Amino acid sequence: MQILGEIFMKLFGFQAAWGLVDINPFVMKVENVMRFFAIEHSLEYQPTNNHSPTGLLPYFSDGPDVICDSDAIIAQLNITAQLNLDSHLSASQKSIALLMKRVVQEHLYPIMLFSRTIDPLGLAVFKQTFFDNVTDEALKKVTDNISNKLSALGIDCADTQKVYALGLENIAAIDTL
Repeated sequence: MQILGEIFMKLFGFQAAWGLVDINPFVMKVENVMRFFAIEHSLEYQPTNNHSPTGLLPYFSDGPDVICDSDAIIAQLNITAQLNLDSHLSASQKSIALLMKRVVQEHLYPIMLFSRTIDPLGLAVFKQTFFDNVTDEALKKVTDNISNKLSALGIDCADTQKVYALGLENIAAIDTL
């Protein structure tokens, strides 16, 4: 939808880097759907000044309506733009797709987050790319917060090899489908 030549739909993300449209995979998921179906919109980055109602990215605005969460955004686009994303899938295929999505979002994403913010090798790259001007004290607060959230998910942040082994186990399971 456009009004007077202005782009009305806006997707809000974190930041582009490393050749990716955004380093947040949930932003990339929505952006790719919108690009694939040629839905006109703007992508606006909020790396340090996130205005999301939930504090999480992505979020999406279509005029006064604000939708948070990538799945909710895509579900809304599926209705409003009549995308029919999975209409060609059987019930069994839809179930497999849902399970795959949950494995990626609920198991692999936390491991990716671990690799970027807890693993010292990944944190060094992430800090240099995004948080070079952030104090060590502020960064420690962020990493401690993420570590606590990962621990609540059952991820032992003290055992790097075990964390990556869990990720590889998930990837191997996906590979057999």
